[in-house]
Amino acid sequence: MPGADRDRGLRVRGATIFLTTHYLDEADALCDRILVIDHGRIVAAGTPDDLKQQVSGDAVRLALTTPADAPATTKIIQGLEGATAVETDATTVTFRIPRGGAILPGLLRSIDAQGIELSGVEVHRPTLDDVFLTMTGRSLRDENPPAKEVAA
Repeated sequence: MPGADRDRGLRVRGATIFLTTHYLDEADALCDRILVIDHGRIVAAGTPDDLKQQVSGDAVRLALTTPADAPATTKIIQGLEGATAVETDATTVTFRIPRGGAILPGLLRSIDAQGIELSGVEVHRPTLDDVFLTMTGRSLRDENPPAKEVAA
């Protein structure tokens, strides 16, 4: 990110900078407050963390050692306040929950107390790309629709 160090230095001096960018990771790193604008309309505003919390929470993926443990694991997750989009396949249970990192220790204790063995755990925090997709229904990388041709 050219100029990123310079821009961070301006923050220390209390300057206000308006940054327009399609690079949302750059906006996340440099901005205290973000406006998401789609087709000239503000669709979201807030701090990067506030905006990310609006995206249905963190995505959590639990990899099970034994497929037979999927129903019991799913039941534990369904008991968590705020858990949504719970999906199960043979050896994986995925779900969304606000502040996934904060619930993880208690969840792992509950799973262990049931004798369920995990082979892996992943927590994916939403990105500003996820925010844009949620707020607009499309990705920044979506192509613009082709212009309509007018017959002369």
